[in-house]
Amino acid sequence: MIRVFLFIVCWLKLGLCLLSAQSPWNHLRYETSPYLKQHAHNPVDWYPWNQTALEKAIKENKLLVISIGYASCHWCHVMESESFSDTTVSRMMNTSYVSIKVDRETRPDIDQVYISACQLINHDGCGWPLNVIALPDGRPVYIGTYMKKPQWIEVINHFANQYRDQPDKMRSYANDLTNGIQSNTFHYNDSASIHDSMIHDQVNRILIQLDDPHGGIRGTPKFPLPALFDFLFSYGKKYQRPEVIQSVYTLLDHLITGGIYDMLEGGISRYSLDEEWKVPHFEKMLYDNAQLISLFAHAYQESKNGRYKKTVISCIDFLNHQLKSPEGAFYSSFDADAIMDNSKEDPALREGKYYIWTKDEIAEALADPVLIEKCNRWFNILEEGNALSDLQYSMLGKNVLSFHRTNSKEVYPHDFSDSLFSIMKSRLLKSRQKRTRPARDEKIICAWNALTISALADAYMATGVTAYKTQAITTGGFIWNKMHQNNKLYRIFQKNKNNSMGFLEDYAHTGLAFVKLYQITFDERWLKRAEQLKDEVLVNFSADTIPFFYYTSKQQPSLITKRFDIQDQEIPSSNAAMARLLMILGDYNANTNDKARAEIMIKTVANKFTEGVINSYYYWLENALLLLDPPYEIAIVGNQYEDLARAMTNHFIPYSLWCGGKKEGHLPLLKNKLQKGTTTIYVCQNNMCLLPVHEVAEALKLIK
Repeated sequence: MIRVFLFIVCWLKLGLCLLSAQSPWNHLRYETSPYLKQHAHNPVDWYPWNQTALEKAIKENKLLVISIGYASCHWCHVMESESFSDTTVSRMMNTSYVSIKVDRETRPDIDQVYISACQLINHDGCGWPLNVIALPDGRPVYIGTYMKKPQWIEVINHFANQYRDQPDKMRSYANDLTNGIQSNTFHYNDSASIHDSMIHDQVNRILIQLDDPHGGIRGTPKFPLPALFDFLFSYGKKYQRPEVIQSVYTLLDHLITGGIYDMLEGGISRYSLDEEWKVPHFEKMLYDNAQLISLFAHAYQESKNGRYKKTVISCIDFLNHQLKSPEGAFYSSFDADAIMDNSKEDPALREGKYYIWTKDEIAEALADPVLIEKCNRWFNILEEGNALSDLQYSMLGKNVLSFHRTNSKEVYPHDFSDSLFSIMKSRLLKSRQKRTRPARDEKIICAWNALTISALADAYMATGVTAYKTQAITTGGFIWNKMHQNNKLYRIFQKNKNNSMGFLEDYAHTGLAFVKLYQITFDERWLKRAEQLKDEVLVNFSADTIPFFYYTSKQQPSLITKRFDIQDQEIPSSNAAMARLLMILGDYNANTNDKARAEIMIKTVANKFTEGVINSYYYWLENALLLLDPPYEIAIVGNQYEDLARAMTNHFIPYSLWCGGKKEGHLPLLKNKLQKGTTTIYVCQNNMCLLPVHEVAEALKLIK
C-alpha cells in the first residue's frame, strides 16, 4: 500500500510540474491593468514592476527587459502578437532576462525615467511600446520602440551576449546614461523678469509654426494640443489680436469636419496621420476629450458659434455613453483596434476597423440613392478608399468619414442640422454598432478625471446645462470620497479598490478641478479640499533646495532617479499645474507664501523662453501671463447670486476667479462685500476693487 501511495504521489507531482511548465499564464495573471492582462497569456515570463522581479534579476545576475505601453496603444498590440507571443522569442527572453511589463498610465513615474533616457539617446525617436534593456539594478543600456520580430531577436541576442562577454563595458555605458538622466533635471534660477515683450515674442514664434490652411501646428503626426490653443485663445482675447483668435477657430473648424472627430458617436481621436485632420490614429483618450471640451466651451463663450456648442454636447455625450463608470467617474480610453476573439488577422491591419468603410458598406447601410449620393459627395467616398496611400497599415478600399472640401468651399451641411445628414448619421451608426467594438480600458485615473471635472465645469459655464454642473460635482465627490484615503490621493481606482499612490499630476490637477467646482457652486468645501491637497503636496513632494516639486511622493519607493515634471506633454506638466494652483489658492486665501513660491517657479522656467524653447512650456506661458496681469476677481454676493453668476460666466473672461454666495462666507476676497437687500457684483484685481455694480452689463464694462 505504501508503494502504491508513493507511486500515486510521484505521478501527481510530475503532473503538476508538467501542468506548471505548460501553464498559459505568467506573473501578470492577477494584475488589474488591461494592458498587463493583454500580456498575461504570453509565453514570455512577464512580471509586473515589483520587488520580486527586481530582486530576482539581481540574485540571478540577469539583464532586465522593461517593456512599457498602455492598453489602447496600437503598436503595443502588434509587438505583443508578433514577438511576445512567439515561443522562440520567449525562450530567449526567459533564458537571459527578467522581463517586466509596465502600464505607463498606472506608473507614469517609471515611464518618465525611461522616456528621458530614450530622448537622450534617440532625440525624437521615442514612443510606445518603449522597450528597455537594463542592468539588473534598472540602469538602462538600450532603449527602442516598436520592432519587428527579427529586429527584436537581434537586439536581445546582442545584449545578452555583450553582458556575458563585456559586462564592464555595459556598466560603464549605463553609468554615463544614468548620470545624463540625473543631470537632465531642472536647475533653479529665478533671474528672469516677466514682461509683455517676452510673451509676445513666444506667441509670434508659435504663430510661425501654425498650419494656416488647416489649423494646428505644421507637420505630421498632428496633435490638437488643446492646452496650447487655449493659451493662444486667452492671449488673443487679452491683447485684442484677432489673428491669434482666428488661428484657434481655424483649428476647431477643421477638427469638427475632419476624420479625427467621430461624427457618429462623438469624441475626438488622439492625433491625425495627415495635415488635414482626415485620417486619425483612432484611439480615444479621456484626457484629450476633456481638454478639447474646455477649449470648445471657451470658443463658444466668445463666438456663440452653435457648432462649437454642439461639439461640446457631442463630446460630453460620448463620455457619458461610452466612458462613464457606474460610480459617476470616467474610464480612461478606447482602443484604436477592434479585435475579434481568436482572430488570426495581421494585428497591423486592425487599427480603425470599427470606424472605416468600404463604398459598398456605405451603400448597404444607407439603402437610399439620394442618401448614398449625398454621403459619397460630402465625405468623398471612393471605391479605392479616401485615406492616405502611405499609412503604416493597409487602407486600400477603405474610407474615413471626413467632410470633403473642394476649392476651399465647404460642401457639407454647414450647421449639421440638415435633415438628410441626421438620417444618414442614424443609419450609419446603426450599421457600425453591429461591428466588434474597440476594447475599453476601465481604469479610473485620478488626474484625467480631474481634467474632466474642469471640462464639465467649463461646459456648464458656457452652455448653462445644469446636468454638467451636477456631473462635475458627482465626479469630484467620487475622487474625494473614494480616491482620497488617510490623507493620501490614489492614482488608480479599478474593480472597487485603489492602487498606485497618486503622483504630483494627480494632486495638482485635482486641486485645480476642486477650484473649478467652487467657482460653479460657491461651496467653500471645495476650496478647503483643494487647500488640503496642496498642503499634502508641500509635505510629501517638496524638494529640499529648489522650489519645484518631485513627481513622486517621498513615501514612494525610489527609482534610479527622482524627476521634476516640468515640460508639458499630453497634459500640462504637474509643476506648471501646481504653480497655477498655488497662485489661485494664494489669491483666494490671501496666502503670500504660496504666491511667492509660484512666482519663483514661473520665473525659473521663463529662462527657457529666452532660449527659444517653447513647444513644451505653453502652460508656463499662461502662468507668466497671470503674473504679468493678475486675474480678475469677480465677487457676486446676495440672494440673486446664482442668476447673476450664470449670466456672467456665459462670457469668456480668461483666468477669472469667481467667488460669492448669499452671504460673505469666509474668504478674504468676500470680506465686507455683502449689501443688505441687494445682490452686488464686484470686479477686482489683486484684491483692489472698482465700485460695485448690480447689473451684468455694467460689470462687463469694467473688464478690459
